[in-house]
Amino acid sequence: MGAETLTGRIVNAVDLIDGILDAGSIRDYTSREQLTSMASHLRHRTAPAAGAHALMSRMVVDSWPLDSTLGRQLVDIEDDYLALLQGTRRHP
Repeated sequence: MGAETLTGRIVNAVDLIDGILDAGSIRDYTSREQLTSMASHLRHRTAPAAGAHALMSRMVVDSWPLDSTLGRQLVDIEDDYLALLQGTRRHP
C-alpha cells in the first residue's frame, strides 16, 4: 500500500470519527476524549513520526468490540503505517 492510499484511509477514518462526535453517537466502550485524541493523532499521522505508531491499535484491541468498523479501520491503518516505515506488512 502506498502513502497516498494510506493518507486517504486516514482521512476516511477521521471523517468517521468526526461524524460520530458530531452526531453524539459515542459507544460505551470509548469516550469523546478518546475519539478526539485518536482523530488528532490521525491528522498528524499524515506526516509520519517514528515511535508513536502502536498506541491506537493497542487501545482498540484491548477495549473495543471485535466487530467495530472504526476499530478495524484504525488497526489496519496502524499496520499499513508500520509497513510503510518498515517495508513489511504485519498481517494480511
